Amino acid sequence: MPLPHSIFDGEKFNFVLLGGLNGKAEVIRIKTELGNWVDVTYNELVGIADENGVKFKEAWKINEGDYLVIGIGGAKEKGELKLPPLIKSHFNSNSVKIPTHLNKSLSRILGLYMADGCWNRGRLLISFNKKENIKFWIKEFEKVFGLKPGEIRRKKGYIDVVWFSKDLERYFENMNWKKENSKKAFIPIHILLSSKSVLASFLQGLFEGNGYVHSDGYPILYTTSEELARQVQEALFSLGIIAKVRKKDANQIPGHLGKVPIFTISIVDKESIKEFLNKIGFISKEKNEKVKKALKKEFEYQLKIPFASKKLKKVYENIKAKDKIKAREFYRRSRKYILNCNNFTFNALKKLVRDFPEVKEEFKDILERKYFFARVVEKESRKEETIHIEVIPSGIYLANGILLHNKRRGACMGILEISHPDIEKFITVKETPGIFENFNLSVLIFPDFIEAYEKDENYALINPRTGKPWKYVKARYLMDAIAMSAWRTGDPGVIFFDNLNKRNVLIKAKGPIRATNPCGEEPLYEYESCNLGSINLYAHFKEEDENGIKVFDWEDLKRTVRIATQFLDNVIDVNKFPLEKIEKATKESRKIGLGIMGLADTLFAMKIPYNSEEGFEMMRKIMEFITFHAMLKSSELAKERGVFPLYEKSAYPNDLPVEGFYQKEIWTQD
Repeated sequence: MPLPHSIFDGEKFNFVLLGGLNGKAEVIRIKTELGNWVDVTYNELVGIADENGVKFKEAWKINEGDYLVIGIGGAKEKGELKLPPLIKSHFNSNSVKIPTHLNKSLSRILGLYMADGCWNRGRLLISFNKKENIKFWIKEFEKVFGLKPGEIRRKKGYIDVVWFSKDLERYFENMNWKKENSKKAFIPIHILLSSKSVLASFLQGLFEGNGYVHSDGYPILYTTSEELARQVQEALFSLGIIAKVRKKDANQIPGHLGKVPIFTISIVDKESIKEFLNKIGFISKEKNEKVKKALKKEFEYQLKIPFASKKLKKVYENIKAKDKIKAREFYRRSRKYILNCNNFTFNALKKLVRDFPEVKEEFKDILERKYFFARVVEKESRKEETIHIEVIPSGIYLANGILLHNKRRGACMGILEISHPDIEKFITVKETPGIFENFNLSVLIFPDFIEAYEKDENYALINPRTGKPWKYVKARYLMDAIAMSAWRTGDPGVIFFDNLNKRNVLIKAKGPIRATNPCGEEPLYEYESCNLGSINLYAHFKEEDENGIKVFDWEDLKRTVRIATQFLDNVIDVNKFPLEKIEKATKESRKIGLGIMGLADTLFAMKIPYNSEEGFEMMRKIMEFITFHAMLKSSELAKERGVFPLYEKSAYPNDLPVEGFYQKEIWTQD
């Protein structure tokens, strides 16, 4: 299912598809020295840096001390979101205006509100520490909303300014801009979807309200909201600014009177501080001047470029081949980094590039601020709700700034015969959390078991090694156990051996089928692959008729069936199979599975009750129609491309084993 927003992959924004809701699963939380973290399933591919450059590694193989790739940049260049108008609730209420679009001034006010503001019964109160900033904000409020302060309260150490408007408070609520309290402050989704100038303005308001400058010149933001801290870090990443999040308990902060922990977001490397001043900055000139102090420092400990030694050696060898004197000077300057005596930082890289342009090619992506690196400091297992997403077409995306690659968790089907000695354990295995979570489970049931169940007899469990009875159990006991476990956990399902093979066209060539694909749509032999497609029935409608009922377009469905059949047959030829055995088995039988989706929507649009005889008749007609035209197209493809390799050994030369073929009285097709 397509999601409404695109996702940044480190280069550009791409489409996102929701592959499925996977429920609770064991995940690995990987946390970096920057304070950001990501929860991933064990086999998710995570971007890391090693001596050979950037590559992807399965999450379970990542260790503390590894360096993860942090993607930076990606904020949108343009785009102001259109805002709905404010609806006045009472003729006597304060007159309030709302900009037509989410502009920088409004965004700046929202940032200040999230930092130091609160709503209370139509009163917006914002606290200020500095008297000189109040005039600026009063002008901003009047420019954006047309509101003047209703009250100014001077208190010891700070000043409260109050604006009155119940309509504006209601507007904040309707737009989901209103925070419950300071612990639940956040960046509104409208800000995140806007241009980088609007995002930067929000952050400016936020830093002006809750930010300060360290004595060394580093900008730091304080908040009691963990969500806001994480969002601000990601927003700064998107603007090319690397930030570090720390959590401090209340008792760790001198003079702090509160009891809740504080989160700090600090910007500590020189390049990021430059970007902060250029793109965000403080409104206060005094604070901006303090920040500039950090740019005068000659040393920098932050943000080491890992495994730079090998790249620098390569640069040295390239220079040496052309100019030995220059090579000696390069080695003198870079020796401490080549020998790993000093951390090779971004600032050190820029200095080298200035004098030795040859370095630029080896560190191109870092110099362009496409990504950076953060060391893994913690790794732990936990249980979380999981989803699968697919990013089209790159397969790469950023989560909390960390570079990831799509790797869909493989679906598995576990089928055990009802006569197996371990069947009792198998039936209830999913009642233990964490066992077979990635499996669908089914019990293969034989006709003799159904007979024993109907007669309330014992049923023999057969030792697969000897073929002799191992134990006898009541058939009804096993069926009750299946029903109870399915009610509790959703598994196991049941598969009926006789029905599975009733229309099996390859039973003479390959024997009976004993398994299906993971979701049960397609019975398969060993090593066969499932090649499936679904037709959206709801998309096949004409205009409404004179009674206002939508008319189903059978000709359009026929066209879709024919295209889908050829498409799925083509997939077999262009597919890249992981094993030769899978390729051989798949191409021998060339099975395809063509199904449907949107049936309930279709019946609803046609005003046919789902559980009525008319509904059942419509379902029969649809599936007969699809089967008929799929088989017809398959016959045409056989004439054009040749029959599938096992055709002569199949039932097709003498029969057409399709359900309903011999019940001509129910046919609707010719």
